[in-house]
Amino acid sequence: MIRRSSANLTNIFKQRRRSDNMFVLAKFLLFIALLVTSYSLLFHFIMKEFEGVDHSWFSGVYWVLTTMTTLGFGDIVFTSDQGRFFSMIVLISGVFLLLIVLPYIFISFFIAPMVESAARTRVPRRPSTKLKDHVIICGEDPIAINLKEKLRITNQPYIFVEKDMDKAEALFNQDLPVIQGDFSDDKTFKLLNIDSAKIIFANQSDVENSHIALAVRSVSDIPIIALAAVGASKDILHFAGCNYVLPIKEILGKYLANRCMAGAIHSNILGSLENLKIVECPVYGSPFLGKTISDLKIRETTGVNIIGVWERGKFSPPRPDYKTTAKSVLLLMGEKKNLEKLDTFMSIYITSDKPIVIIGGGGVGLSVAKELDKKDTPYYLVDVKECKQKLGAGTFVQGDAKERAVLEKAGIMEAPTAVITTNDDGINGYLTLYCRNLNKDLRIVTRANFERNQNAIHKAGADFVMSYTMLGSSIVNNILQRGNLTLLTEGLHIFRYKASKALAGKTISEAHIGALTGCNVIAIQNGEELVNTPHHSTVIDKTDTLVMIGNMEQEESFKEQFVH
Repeated sequence: MIRRSSANLTNIFKQRRRSDNMFVLAKFLLFIALLVTSYSLLFHFIMKEFEGVDHSWFSGVYWVLTTMTTLGFGDIVFTSDQGRFFSMIVLISGVFLLLIVLPYIFISFFIAPMVESAARTRVPRRPSTKLKDHVIICGEDPIAINLKEKLRITNQPYIFVEKDMDKAEALFNQDLPVIQGDFSDDKTFKLLNIDSAKIIFANQSDVENSHIALAVRSVSDIPIIALAAVGASKDILHFAGCNYVLPIKEILGKYLANRCMAGAIHSNILGSLENLKIVECPVYGSPFLGKTISDLKIRETTGVNIIGVWERGKFSPPRPDYKTTAKSVLLLMGEKKNLEKLDTFMSIYITSDKPIVIIGGGGVGLSVAKELDKKDTPYYLVDVKECKQKLGAGTFVQGDAKERAVLEKAGIMEAPTAVITTNDDGINGYLTLYCRNLNKDLRIVTRANFERNQNAIHKAGADFVMSYTMLGSSIVNNILQRGNLTLLTEGLHIFRYKASKALAGKTISEAHIGALTGCNVIAIQNGEELVNTPHHSTVIDKTDTLVMIGNMEQEESFKEQFVH
């Protein structure tokens, strides 16, 4: 009822706007008619008084119109200065009113709305083809745009449904599959062949997402993934029918907190691949610092395999000659018991007992603080606004983090880690650069709203940069792929491809997958058998499925070179 009233109100405003435009045009045309009449009267007066010539009333109107429109046939002219001066006034007013103002009114009030209306009608109200195994994305936002890139790489069909006509038109102009419709109306989802879809991604406000879930549940049992602005909405969205509810800010805070370095060194579990766990382990403060991968002998001593190395935004396969630095983070994979053996060994090494510095007391910053409270890790929380959340293991410092005195009060000079969580990527890059210059040994973990800004923040000195949009799209994509893995780190993910003719019969070493694409083969699946971290001499069979790790660009590079 509310939506119908809103639509009716919109129509009323549109009708009122059209009537207002017609009223303006009518007033302008009436003004032109009065002006032509006045000029005609003056024409007769000047002709009779100064030229001594008498013309008919029709001739007067004729002269005024030909002069105002700049036609000027020259059959009726003034010879006196008074008449010529009057002609100039009529000519100038005609140029302004008839050649400038009148076309502007027609274009603005009539032509432009007609063109706009025609453009809007181009956006379809129903799909042009029958959809199957598709992803329905409810609305355009940065996470949805990032997700569609991941879906494109994996050839996963998708379609946007957008309520806002301007956004729908923008998507249509980008040649993206989109229909314009109310995504809180079950009829819209019936048009999208919802029973043949894979998932629905609801990325609107918490209230809107609940309406989407209710509309979908009235016609289908399809899985629904919904974003939640606040954690308190999780229960409501589940009650409405959502299968997965993602409070992205809380999840982002958890990931940032897990990358903090304080106290004993522990590996951080990122995800899993069947019975294998994937973890990351910082090299700084450990006996691994300054050694080559071949010298570490982690596989020989613990049974855990190194599947990659992460260093300031750059992921690379574990080359035997790679020498670790203080910025290196090892990506490891193994069974739980073997990882526990590694963790027991690493936990005897203490990096620092000084408090961590959290800059930014918004939703993400407070989420980081909650995670550190759970671990009883001391920290300072810095923000210009007063903190209303109770801090367990932390201390609040009120002030602007761009001021050195505020950062020094928070212990930036001795801190092992700084977590920068403001909602502005530009400020985050600025603060990253500032903190890096204040403390060269500091581990800096920074939030980014957009994935495109990650590289710039890395250049400013960040060790880890976690993108809000990348996090959300990666989680949705991994749920779609039915993997247990939610996210690795900074865009890394696991992907699988059947061995192509270009790879079949070659050893992993001969295929040069890592050298050509940057991704790393971490397992080979053949039926039920999963070969964990195959040897470089392992021959790839045509029935094998390669399990690899890398970022989106590396996966696309693999597809271009090896998938035919």
